[in-house]
Amino acid sequence: YNVWSPPPNLATRMQYLEKDILPKIIYENVLFSLKLRGKKDMEGTKYELITELYDCLLLERKLLGARASRAIKELETQVDGLLQRKKREMAEKISKKIEEMWLPLREVQAERKAEEKAKEVAAAHNKIME
Repeated sequence: YNVWSPPPNLATRMQYLEKDILPKIIYENVLFSLKLRGKKDMEGTKYELITELYDCLLLERKLLGARASRAIKELETQVDGLLQRKKREMAEKISKKIEEMWLPLREVQAERKAEEKAKEVAAAHNKIME
């Protein structure tokens, strides 16, 4: 989102990210990025959405590679520009390309979330049984 600048002091980088960088990020832009990646009904705080987007980007890079991840970002930028110029049909075509690229990733995400939930349930069950 072109708001990054290095923290003045590495010791306080998390505070810097939360107090200086996070407010510069536009909530709707994060929603837009998530929507293009198939997260259509996302709600939450800006921090929660950014955390979700971060997870998406990590998975994107891990499974598709850096080149494909950059390509998706470029396509995202194109879609945004087309929508601003009221070229919805073309934006929709490019959005579908991103959706196709993300289809297998959403399946992997769903599997991972199901595994995490199963672990949480098992841990809670074990705690109750103790």
